[in-house]
Amino acid sequence: MAGESTSITHMFNIPNLRVGSLDSLLALSDDLYKLRGSEDVDEGLEAEVHEEHEIPEFEPPSSMFTDDTWTNIVDPSPQMPTKSHIGWDGHYELFKGQVFFSKEEVHNTVKKYTMQQNNVVKTTVSSPTTLVYKCKNPVPCQWRLRATKCKDVDEWIISRYAGPHTCVAESVSQDHHNLDARFISEIIAPIVKKDASMKVKVLQAMILERPEGFQPSYAKTWAAKQIAIARFFGNWDESYAEVESFLAAVKVKNPGTEYILLSKDTNIPGCLTFDRLFWAFGPAIEGFKHCRPVISIDGTFLTGKYKGVILVAVSQDAKNQIFPIAFAIVEKEDADNWGWFLSCLRHFVTNRTELCLISDRQTGLLSYIKGDPLWRPPHAYHRYCARHIGANYMRRFSKIVGNQVKVTAMEIQKRKFKAQLEKTKKFDGKKVYKELTEDLPLKKWSFAHDGGRRYGSETTNISESLNGVLKEARHLPIMGTVMMTFYKSVNYFNDRAVEARKKIEMGGNWSTFVIDKYKHWRNKASRHQVIEFDRVAQTYEVQTPMNRTSPYKGNHRHSVDMINPIANRIKAKGLQKLRWYCQMCQKQCRDENGFKCHCMSEGHQRQMEVFGQNPNRIVDGYSEEFETSFLDHMKRSHRFSRIAATVVYNEYINDRHHVHMNSTQWATLTEFVKYLGREGKCKVEETPKGWFITYIDRDSETLFKEKMKNKRARSDLVDEEKQEREIRKQIERAEQMVPNGAAAAQPLEAELKPLEKSENSEKIVISLGSSCKPVVKEKVGSSKLAFEEPEIEKVKENGKSVKSGGGSRSALDDLMKEQEKAKERSNRKDYWLCEGIIVKVMSKKLAEIGYYKQKGIVLKVMDKYVGEIEMLESKHVLRVDQEELETVIPQIGGLVKIVNGGYRGSKGRLLEVNTDKFCAKVQIEKGIYDGRVLQAVEYEDICKVELPTVCSKSRQMICTLVSLVIDVANCGSSSLQEEFRVHQGFMRMSIRGSFCDELNGHLGV
Repeated sequence: MAGESTSITHMFNIPNLRVGSLDSLLALSDDLYKLRGSEDVDEGLEAEVHEEHEIPEFEPPSSMFTDDTWTNIVDPSPQMPTKSHIGWDGHYELFKGQVFFSKEEVHNTVKKYTMQQNNVVKTTVSSPTTLVYKCKNPVPCQWRLRATKCKDVDEWIISRYAGPHTCVAESVSQDHHNLDARFISEIIAPIVKKDASMKVKVLQAMILERPEGFQPSYAKTWAAKQIAIARFFGNWDESYAEVESFLAAVKVKNPGTEYILLSKDTNIPGCLTFDRLFWAFGPAIEGFKHCRPVISIDGTFLTGKYKGVILVAVSQDAKNQIFPIAFAIVEKEDADNWGWFLSCLRHFVTNRTELCLISDRQTGLLSYIKGDPLWRPPHAYHRYCARHIGANYMRRFSKIVGNQVKVTAMEIQKRKFKAQLEKTKKFDGKKVYKELTEDLPLKKWSFAHDGGRRYGSETTNISESLNGVLKEARHLPIMGTVMMTFYKSVNYFNDRAVEARKKIEMGGNWSTFVIDKYKHWRNKASRHQVIEFDRVAQTYEVQTPMNRTSPYKGNHRHSVDMINPIANRIKAKGLQKLRWYCQMCQKQCRDENGFKCHCMSEGHQRQMEVFGQNPNRIVDGYSEEFETSFLDHMKRSHRFSRIAATVVYNEYINDRHHVHMNSTQWATLTEFVKYLGREGKCKVEETPKGWFITYIDRDSETLFKEKMKNKRARSDLVDEEKQEREIRKQIERAEQMVPNGAAAAQPLEAELKPLEKSENSEKIVISLGSSCKPVVKEKVGSSKLAFEEPEIEKVKENGKSVKSGGGSRSALDDLMKEQEKAKERSNRKDYWLCEGIIVKVMSKKLAEIGYYKQKGIVLKVMDKYVGEIEMLESKHVLRVDQEELETVIPQIGGLVKIVNGGYRGSKGRLLEVNTDKFCAKVQIEKGIYDGRVLQAVEYEDICKVELPTVCSKSRQMICTLVSLVIDVANCGSSSLQEEFRVHQGFMRMSIRGSFCDELNGHLGV
């Protein structure tokens, strides 16, 4: 500061000098005094200064120079803001000029602010460019906020703001009006994205822990969760339209993937609603071919916005791990949906026979399995889940009973099973014991009696475990559910593939599950003592060690025969279809190791030396024998029916002495079926359910009979044409016989005659409605009555009856009777179902769903014994075995179909019913037996036929004759009668069926 004052003094501008404090003034004074003594200052100038100005003596400054007046000075310029202009963190009041990046951010900020202040606001203006809010409190409050969208950018800015609130909330509530579902979804979005199965109550507790301290209602939180799920996993409604595209893309990238999506029509044109969906990924379909033949099925509920059920089918791999096979989403668990799911499994996934299906005892599922032959032996074997059996008794009785039933069901040895079963007699007066032994088949719930079909799978826990893995998928839209099953399956297959590849690279050929099992039984067998009785016959005695902990276990002796009993059991079970069979030695081996040992035996080597001399001749001989026996069995058992090739093959190999296919020129059944089709020995058809074959009989006698049958049919058609031509000629002749003049004069005479009606004349009743019962009369001149003796009794004058037949019966009569008996024997079958008949359901097991004693129409017949029945009332379609159906007898005059016996397939009219002998009298209509009357047909051999609706055109043709009929009946004019006969002749030619006969019955023709 001293230097600066010195420079100013040199400028001699002392009056303009600005000083900042008393210290600077004092310093300046010192400097001036120093300058006085400077030699550099001009002496004349110094003298001039002293002459003009008198320098006063120094005095203390005034107090105004020393008082502190700076503290009260305020800077009038605006203060710089200390809070951010972008967004709002909740620590300060909103203000004008705040910037937000979206309209939604403005909404959420205002809601956060109002909840923090415990006030309520409402939106008065909401447009694409403007938002206006004001306080909702009825007490006058000037709080207002206006936000507008900036031009050319997406930011929003608070353009006007009048706050804070000048009102006070009337009450304090746990919920808040502005805390709506959309705002809550923003809060819980990160949580739902990680775990969509998070419960709503947990989300409520997390919202309560926030600084606002509000707890929304359960319904509001649930709706917010659905919004958050739709944000990350797709829209709830749009996902139904997107799922098919996703599965189509998966099918392109994963060959072998199968899916089917069914929709239902609505009243809106072009709009469909979701019905049900089935999908199975290609790797799962291919991998199941190498898994155990066991399928566990189960269903679990969807808990999202739209309800439903997801069905799963699961198996187990070699490591005893879960192997997902197929999935489906349906509306509910019933017979229809379970049947559709199982049919899709057969159609898309597997055609394997001897499958074991494990499930719970769901009513709809049991009814479908019983009616579908593809899920019954020998194609599949149904078993119950042991855990569900125990849980059922635990719920009905007690926990002790349930646990005992479960232990009994899972016992493997029959001796121990019997001991455990005896313990159930102590519960509820033997009621539990009776139910287990009488109501439930042992083979379906007992391990000791299931024949090894389960392969160690006790319960449906594997399918329920998969449900646990997919529990998050139950809360998602259908698109998210399908995507989760896809990615979960991808992770499963990839992880297992990496693990298996490492195992193989390390030299392992068996899974750890199999190795552990083997080690366990090997260690247990190492303590057994073996005594050899016969080395050649391989007969031994095995003694188990003594058990020190229990006197009832151990120290048992077992006789073991290694050859005969095992071979006989294998043959008895039909296991010769396994590949460990040697046709040359006719020996069945149990596994690959036994087959290798057999191949190294001396006897097999000798047989192979004989085979090596001429292998083609031996293979051709076995092939010819296999083909002949296969076709003979098919002709004998199935005749000319269309049947699955696997069914015929399984029946054929039940004979323990059959020729094995491994010794023929065909490696697989498919090759053999194609060979039969190429050679013209069978009609071959490939379907999604497998190969179907129909036997073609090339026998000369059969061909001759078929030729004669076709010839008779053609002759019958020619006879009908001749009869129609004769009718036309008679009609033309009748028209020519009536003169034109007489025809014109007679109606005039009829008009002049008074209409008189006698007292004895009958009333004319004409009814064209469907409620009238048609009157059926036997045709005059019909052929000889079937099953009726040609002897007619005549009454003499004395009252005694004699037979007009006279002596013995003629040879022709005997021949006709023999033909009738032969026809009856050839056409009498143990199956009677046919399409178009009306039957009654008599299964008491279907009473729970309201089908007991209900009528339905047979739409389709499958495998002769099972039919698809459309119920008349509900229009539901069921698959029911003929044993659970019975025929329906119509009213007298109704149309029936003969479903069994000599006239099988013919249609006729019911003339009479004999309730004493349980038979009916039927007249056949149409065909070669037209007009024949069957005197005594059993109730079981006839059935009511669904009547076709009468077309309106036919009714209009009948109505044109009404007036003519009345005139003929009342007036009795001969010309009118002739004219009516002519028209009636035309009517008989133009109208066929039940309606023509109904008219004839009403008119008495």
